[in-house]
Amino acid sequence: MSSPAPEPRVPSKELYEILVAHARWRQNPSEGQQADLAGRDLQRMVFVSHEFAEAKVSGADFRDSTITPEQAVTTNGWLLARWSPAVLDKLGLPTNHNDRVEKNNFVGTYSVAPA
Repeated sequence: MSSPAPEPRVPSKELYEILVAHARWRQNPSEGQQADLAGRDLQRMVFVSHEFAEAKVSGADFRDSTITPEQAVTTNGWLLARWSPAVLDKLGLPTNHNDRVEKNNFVGTYSVAPA
């Protein structure tokens, strides 16, 4: 018998406030603050109409979240974040990309060519 799929997650109040401040910053850089999501565990996170352009995401884990490939490539550091298999495919990243990010190992052929 297989175990049930993990439940989707909603952003915490802290994360919600970071994303709201980021949206304000995107509209007017003298207001709000650029989102720093680097290294955060955002797996299974359900994002509803959030702005990710220019957010710092190096090391973040977006596996099974609702962020789209189109949103992903607008972030800073997207190549160093972890993504779901479908997003990896759309971004043209190799299937072992998440392992490479976790090990910080990008030795050898590693080309990015979005599909």
